[in-house]
Amino acid sequence: PEPLNEEEISAALCLARSTISTGLRELQTWQIIHVRQKLGDRRDYFEALDDVWETFRRVLDERKRREFDPTQQLLRDTVSSMEAEGAGDSHAYHKLSALLNFFDTMLSLYAQIQTVSLATLQRLARTRDLISRAVGLIGRRD
Repeated sequence: PEPLNEEEISAALCLARSTISTGLRELQTWQIIHVRQKLGDRRDYFEALDDVWETFRRVLDERKRREFDPTQQLLRDTVSSMEAEGAGDSHAYHKLSALLNFFDTMLSLYAQIQTVSLATLQRLARTRDLISRAVGLIGRRD
């Protein structure tokens, strides 16, 4: 319930302070935790976000930036290179093009979801079964 310093976190998790320090720096770059100060104490105290939905959104943002964006760019460069070399009819070209199309589609969906407020996103997540039944997708694989 209260922000903790590195020593307290280390003791609670039974991990070395160096491990805690590294983890805390990483969580700060992801903006999942914030540093707080206590009056009369020079140590840093760390506080996690309260909202799990906001935490999830930030983790997703960071994973997108670190993993999905570079992969999408690599696929785009590879497909373009294959087209320029005349390999546009190869099996590998078709597989990579399909994967690039998948990434483009999913990242476009991600961008649309990012424009939705967290409250709306929560309501949408709770109604997913209702929506699926309404469009007849339950139990069906296309």
